[in-house]
Amino acid sequence: MIGFIKGNIKHIQDDVLLLMTESIGYEVFVPNALSYKINSSIELFIHAHWNQEQGPSLYGFAQREDKKVFQLALKCPGIGPRIALGIIESLGASSFIQAIAAEDIVALSSISGIGKKKAEQLIVQLKHQVAKLIEKGMTFQASNLIELQKVSEVLSSLNYSRTEINSALDRLKKEELENISFDVLLRKALSYLSKRA
Repeated sequence: MIGFIKGNIKHIQDDVLLLMTESIGYEVFVPNALSYKINSSIELFIHAHWNQEQGPSLYGFAQREDKKVFQLALKCPGIGPRIALGIIESLGASSFIQAIAAEDIVALSSISGIGKKKAEQLIVQLKHQVAKLIEKGMTFQASNLIELQKVSEVLSSLNYSRTEINSALDRLKKEELENISFDVLLRKALSYLSKRA
């Protein structure tokens, strides 16, 4: 079973990286693939998923916590790997855990493929498991969930694409976000997007 891959990015298409390690290239689905750069070296925690019709697929995560939350989401009926990947893209591990714990239906239903009803089901099915993870000492980066949602809404109103918005939010989530105001987060996001242009 593949659990970890270190290699160089040979190609990027949609949400898939072609990751070269020595003489083997692995196609790996990752959150916010377009935030990566070709020829850069990366390390990914891998989840191998089996589909009866399509066979095996690899899903990669820069953080171990993202992989754990991805696997947690997959245990829910009606949540396949693409929606679970969307959870990490849209919210990230820490914000998803916070949304479940706070029963934040608005945040959960903002994820592509998850409406209000499915958000309610996620809360019911995962709340106790999330509590156990926290009790066991699983730590997550601090994040300002409400502020990040506001940043997403403002960027959308400025006609940035969903890919650009997800990339900016993913960049913000890699920073220490505790006690950072909405204004600062928005400036950071706009600065990042202006450099990508």
